[in-house]
Order: sequence, then structure tokens, then C-alpha cells
Amino acid sequence: QRAWKNRGRKIISFTVGGKEDQVSGDEILLATGKTPNTAGLALEAAGVTIDERRAIVVNDFLQTSQPHIFAAGDVINLPLRYEITAGHEGTLAADNALNGSQESIDYDSVPYTIFTDPQLAGVGLTEEEQMKRFGTCLCQTVPFTSVPKAIIMKRTEGLIKMAINPETHQIMGVHILAPYAGDLIAEAMILVKNKNTIDDVVETLPMFPTLSEAIKLVAMSFIKDVTKLSCCV
Repeated sequence: QRAWKNRGRKIISFTVGGKEDQVSGDEILLATGKTPNTAGLALEAAGVTIDERRAIVVNDFLQTSQPHIFAAGDVINLPLRYEITAGHEGTLAADNALNGSQESIDYDSVPYTIFTDPQLAGVGLTEEEQMKRFGTCLCQTVPFTSVPKAIIMKRTEGLIKMAINPETHQIMGVHILAPYAGDLIAEAMILVKNKNTIDDVVETLPMFPTLSEAIKLVAMSFIKDVTKLSCCV
């Protein structure tokens, strides 16, 4: 309803279920989301199907309900509307439309990062998503107090969480809340994309001391107590 400052704090008031309330904080973040800007394109006249958000409905190959019309980016109804997906979708849509290819994006291996401090980043399935999809999950979490480089940097706030398939030990998802999480998630993206297992990670030798050791530590935590390691992983 309104926002104001009082003694260095920023306050907003709001109404939920007919009841007015207020919260205060150091900063106010306005996160309005995205709305597909398809008004005025006369999509109905072209016979192109849109959903309730007016997003263009496409298949995995970015093809609309009209086989000769392709769409990409923030106007379509596929998940993960990021700059990185929009750019690559444009390339794939052009290739599919002009060359008859059937290229698509594996959205399960597309990472995200929220550039707060510490950063929040993830790729693949969360524990909840894996439970919904497969009915089972095996997860481990390692705090950054167990990462030597984080201790050296005096930035031990945060954690890394990994979800794996209980039967095959394939890495299904990695999520990180920590300094430089957006950089660390790149390695996790490759692991999810290539369907690597925790055994693949345990056999690697990340440079010591670097934050990248966090990924091996969380993989090792499925088979041993990483808080009792003497030094390098």
C-alpha cells in the first residue's frame, strides 16, 4: 500500500486476506516479474495459440501452433525466461525454421543466479522437484564453514546442497547460497548436463585452496563425514 523510512529502516505496509500488516528492512526489492509483450501482434489472426498470460505456446523445438511460425525468448511459455535462454532459443529457432533441424534446450541443466550477497545459484532439480518427479530423493548439504578457501576469505556464510538419484547416484541438482555462487554453479551445470555421478566428482582433484572444492566436498559427503578431513579433498 505504501512505503516510508523511519530511523534508517525502510518500511512497507500491505494487506493480505483483508488484514493490514507491515514489515521493515534495510532495503526494499521490487520484483515484479515479466509479462510477455505480445499485444498488438495479431497472433489470433495468424492462428498462433497463446496461453492465459498471453505467452506464445511452443513445442520443444520452438514451433508454434502454426508449423511455419517459430518464437523464442520472453514471449514464449517455456520455463526459465532468462537472457541466456532467450539468446540461445533465438539461434535454435532460426536453425529449426530455416534448416529443418529439431534442436531444443535441456532446461533441467540451465543454471540461475540471484546476485544478492551472498549469491544464490542453482541448477537442476531441487529436493522437492525430484520428489514430485521420481517419488524419491537423496540429498546432502555442506556448510561453507567446511570449505578451506571460504575460511581463508572469512566468508563462511552459506552452504551447498546436492540432490542425487538414490539408485544410480546421478547428480540431479546443485544449489548454492554463498559468495561467488554464480561462478561455482558453472561446474555444477556441466555435471547435471552430462549426467555425471558423485563417483565422477569424488575422483577429481580440484585446486586447493579454491571455492570449487565445495562441489567435491558435497559429493564426498554422501559417503563420508567431510568435517573430519585433515586437509585437501
